[in-house]
Amino acid sequence: MNTTRIAKVNQVWQTLSDGNISPDFKPEPSLYQQLLHLFMPGDYYYYIIDLSRMSFDYLSPDVTEVLEFPYEELSVPFMLELIHPEDQPFFIAFEEKVADFFLKLEPEQIKQYKVSYDFRMRRKKGDYIRILQQVITLQTKNEKVVRTLGIHTNISHIKPEGTPNLSFIGLQGQPSYYQIQLDKKSISTTNGLTSRENQILKLLVQGKLSKEIASELHLSVLTVNTHRRNILEKTGSNNVAELVSLAFHNGWV
Repeated sequence: MNTTRIAKVNQVWQTLSDGNISPDFKPEPSLYQQLLHLFMPGDYYYYIIDLSRMSFDYLSPDVTEVLEFPYEELSVPFMLELIHPEDQPFFIAFEEKVADFFLKLEPEQIKQYKVSYDFRMRRKKGDYIRILQQVITLQTKNEKVVRTLGIHTNISHIKPEGTPNLSFIGLQGQPSYYQIQLDKKSISTTNGLTSRENQILKLLVQGKLSKEIASELHLSVLTVNTHRRNILEKTGSNNVAELVSLAFHNGWV
């Protein structure tokens, strides 16, 4: 996930928490672990996020078994970058929908809903697994959400492919809303590239080589290759073929 999209997620979370600085909190990981073992349909890890700081208060060690990355490398921004490029627009649209939904709730309802949606995440060796994310509000301040408890479960064996889905699960008698339909316009197709990078992207999609692009745009081949590397990095693509597929899928060209 590029810095533009990470900034967008942070903006949504700041809206949800209303800028409240979260009060001190001491997690009880052993209690959560015992409860979660009873309900998870696959390998999982759980975490507590401070929305106002966009950081983990706690991340369970099981994350290394699920995602394979060393524990010390894992932060909220880093893990956002692991989301499949095709699913990143869904993730942001879902978070915006979640913020809109929670900001309309009565204060006593905030802790009576679980948010559930899925997306793909990249593991260290480069393959993707489908994660079911389930989140409840753990702590509020001034009637706003400041801390959440989330569980990421590997459900690749249950849903190997398909479009991500969002649901709001009502607790304690609250109504539930399953597979929320989003306006297609809410699934952002922006790719976070500069105008020059988008120029080069369009030419790459046309199958042109760096030398041809350099000649057409009056740039050096070295400059074009630098832009190519930046485009691949920003879009999370491993190669040009994957980039082209992603560009067509997301309507970037």
